Amino acid sequence: MPSVYNSDDAHVVSVAVPSCSIRSTNASSVADATDTYLSLGSGATVEWDTDSMWNPATPDRVTIKTAGIYALDATIAWSANTTGYRDIGISVNGILASRVGIPNPGSVVAKTHASCMCKLAPGDYVQIYCYQNSGAALSLYPNSYSPRLAATWLRDTP
Repeated sequence: MPSVYNSDDAHVVSVAVPSCSIRSTNASSVADATDTYLSLGSGATVEWDTDSMWNPATPDRVTIKTAGIYALDATIAWSANTTGYRDIGISVNGILASRVGIPNPGSVVAKTHASCMCKLAPGDYVQIYCYQNSGAALSLYPNSYSPRLAATWLRDTP
């Protein structure tokens, strides 16, 4: 955690790093061959949010309040399906900043993860992007770690 030196009384004061981790508790699915920005649901679990980035009225995103360089992280688990491939990505203001694809995972749950670092300004918004082409809508596999979207401030912008 960063510290701030208070020159008036020579104390070091701890401050909270702008950060959030939001996890969906809703069952959801992704349509076949359709670019999708995943809604975490208005009843999502807020694991932490030190900068009021999560707003249940816009459940498909977190919105940056403090300028800086951020580590962004997205995780989803796809239900087992033996057809097609799966993509996960991180979108900033509707533009993909990171995208990871995996080939057909076979008959097991496919855990996917994307991360990146981005320079963000107040008002920028971050979303989970996903895509699959199994031939039909494919359910996500909600659990204790997924789907999750997290943003952590690393430093001021240079």
